[in-house]
Amino acid sequence: MRHESSEPTPLAPWIAEQALMPRVRYLSRLVAELLHCEPADPRVKRCVISIQAQCLFYAPDKFRDAAIPGWPPAAAEVAAAAEHVAEFSLAGIRKLRSAR
Repeated sequence: MRHESSEPTPLAPWIAEQALMPRVRYLSRLVAELLHCEPADPRVKRCVISIQAQCLFYAPDKFRDAAIPGWPPAAAEVAAAAEHVAEFSLAGIRKLRSAR
């Protein structure tokens, strides 16, 4: 996946459709439900991208490991990080929902 995202091959569209898009569609439906809107609402896409970006930040990355002291997080911190991403994302979604 990392190679396909940095140097896409002709298989990239197929990989995206088979591996990435089912998760994006699922997450989009969940976010739309939480926002009380349709999945096509632009806020849904922005929320999904934000959630995915937070999760991807924790993926193994040699540059980040070298650049950030104490990175990667210890296994014991992974659950706390997941809890934070969930709390942070849900709070943002609630704020967007109430702003409408």
